[in-house]
Amino acid sequence: PLPLGVLAAGGGPTAFAWAALVTAAADGAAVLWTRPLPVRVTAGVGAAVLGGWAFLTGGWLSFSSPWSGAPLLLAGAAVCLYVAWRTPAVAVAASVVAGLAASAAVGGLLRSVLPGDWEVPGYVLCALVLASVGRAGAGARLPRGVRAGLAGAGAAVTALGLTWALPPVVTGALAPLARTTDVWSGEHAGPVLGPHPATAVLVLAVVAAVLASVPRLWARCGALVLGWALLTALPVSLGLPYAATLALQLLTTAAALWIAVRPAP
Repeated sequence: PLPLGVLAAGGGPTAFAWAALVTAAADGAAVLWTRPLPVRVTAGVGAAVLGGWAFLTGGWLSFSSPWSGAPLLLAGAAVCLYVAWRTPAVAVAASVVAGLAASAAVGGLLRSVLPGDWEVPGYVLCALVLASVGRAGAGARLPRGVRAGLAGAGAAVTALGLTWALPPVVTGALAPLARTTDVWSGEHAGPVLGPHPATAVLVLAVVAAVLASVPRLWARCGALVLGWALLTALPVSLGLPYAATLALQLLTTAAALWIAVRPAP
């Protein structure tokens, strides 16, 4: 009745989304606290549909009006976390939704106050906080499914941020193939892609540092790949002269060879 009442009163999309979220929360409570299967199925479908609409509206508001969308997304994230805590069977899925909603909410607020090149790093920062919940001291008190879902949401947003940071890496790696001048001319090849976000190297550096701190083989391999990407993108992002770029690449190659052949401790 709440969404219909909002429509009848001529409420806008924000009011309708709040009504849908409250109704979805009530349906979720019915799923958790009632026993008849038909009632639970009906309530579950209603919660999914209305909750999905509320999240979609919140995501749209996080871009058009972040200070209106953030409370809606955070409230929805809280509801999903409660469901994940009480229902282990859907803990991972509900936690993923909660993590994505929280990232969109906080990232949208940061985007509204940061310069353009810092918008994506703001989202990545939120994502890294989510991904580190499983390793934090407070995260140890969370159920395994909740931690896995939040970490998965953080990893997904971080992956999108790394995709955004790829253009200078592609330029640094492929620009020599597009060279039209002599290789010893002392001039850079023309850019393959452009323009490049100035903060892309910061995203690469921060994610590489976070992965390097994780004592897992996959994380160390990821940090190594991102370290290469960072050193490849650095001359492009900083606009280094040709000689400095060549020196950096030679030093990087020498360091990689030294690490590969050094005796094991």
